[in-house]
Amino acid sequence: MIPRDSHTVLDFGCGNGYTLKALRKLSPRSNFIGINVSYIVIKKAQKLNPDVKYYQLDDGSKLPMKSRTIDFIFAGDVIEHVYDTESLFNEFERILKIGGKILITTPYHRLIKNLIIVLTNFELVFDPMGVHIRFFTPKSLCSALERVGFSITKLGFFGRFFPYLT
Repeated sequence: MIPRDSHTVLDFGCGNGYTLKALRKLSPRSNFIGINVSYIVIKKAQKLNPDVKYYQLDDGSKLPMKSRTIDFIFAGDVIEHVYDTESLFNEFERILKIGGKILITTPYHRLIKNLIIVLTNFELVFDPMGVHIRFFTPKSLCSALERVGFSITKLGFFGRFFPYLT
């Protein structure tokens, strides 16, 4: 899915830069941008990928790119930490070039996994003071993306013990 030619790739929620490093191997001629809310992890990412442009943004801030300038957006296990996902998805739609692609991953709890959580450690997983602000189902994620103009081309799952504990 990541473009192999020279493109502009955004890693939204880039963390410590290890995913950026892997993405750069897949598309070495592309220009990469990393965004994160944490200045500390951006500093770590800069050490690992010094030629990448980084931005530290507060949750809910407008993305610092011009409209229609990004070819590919990767948001790996980060949208569940965002307060206003509709604004973020609108920003993704604004900066993505026509024909551009976005890859979003987020934890998903199926029925049996939810039952195990309820019986064993509900308060730990669904802690109202925890880092996960929201949880998505495939339907709710697709609906949120389609509401701002995206069309879903592929939906998939990965994880342990599919289909029960993904």
